[in-house]
Amino acid sequence: MQYQISESDLGGFCVITLEGGVGNSDILEMHKDILEAEAKYHHNAFLIDIRNLHGRPEILSFMHKSGKLPAGSWERIGKMAVLDDVGHRIDAIIAETLMKARGLHVKFFFDERMAVEWLITP
Repeated sequence: MQYQISESDLGGFCVITLEGGVGNSDILEMHKDILEAEAKYHHNAFLIDIRNLHGRPEILSFMHKSGKLPAGSWERIGKMAVLDDVGHRIDAIIAETLMKARGLHVKFFFDERMAVEWLITP
């Protein structure tokens, strides 16, 4: 998996763009980089664009792996807007439900404008 983390041109949040194939082993590394970006840019809101991600891990496997992340690390991430392809709507609904059950402030979107509006609205 390849990903890029940068500050949004609009300010107030970071953009993470993921592409290529992904495996569960990538999650810990990316999570560490997200926390570093939060500290570098002083933003705790993220737009995560997964529209070009292929070979997605199973949702339950992902949630199991994310449970192994350092305690308290998710709390540093305030809001996450995940931008996905509409063809993955069912997976997005399940993932959002599971992530919210873990206490994350996350919402999946299929329209970039709506995702950005949600992120910048207090």
